[in-house]
Amino acid sequence: MRYRMIALLCLALASLSAAAQQIMYANLRELVEEQGDTVTTLGVERRTKKHIQMTGGNDYRIYSTENESMSRYLKSRCYAVRIDTALYVNCRKMRYKHFRFGNWYAPARQIGNKIYYVARP
Repeated sequence: MRYRMIALLCLALASLSAAAQQIMYANLRELVEEQGDTVTTLGVERRTKKHIQMTGGNDYRIYSTENESMSRYLKSRCYAVRIDTALYVNCRKMRYKHFRFGNWYAPARQIGNKIYYVARP
């Protein structure tokens, strides 16, 4: 009986992780219209405070686990990424006055057509 319960639990966890939805948005228009490209091989890494202080940037690093060229695209050209219900905005090209927000991604919330996020300059 125990082995059946453990097997069912493992099967349920595997099916939940397989149903995860990961969407990349190339620009703001695609994000507002929610018409991005669906991918399945993204990983999210939370950066430590020491790493952020040493290299600058924001809290999260998003990368492709299987494709190095997609990781470069995510780093340099992608505007935002939605993984399940979490939205991450790329701060590479964003500026406020003369301050750059740096590389990497910041967590964001989308309420209607407005996007709110917190990033360190």
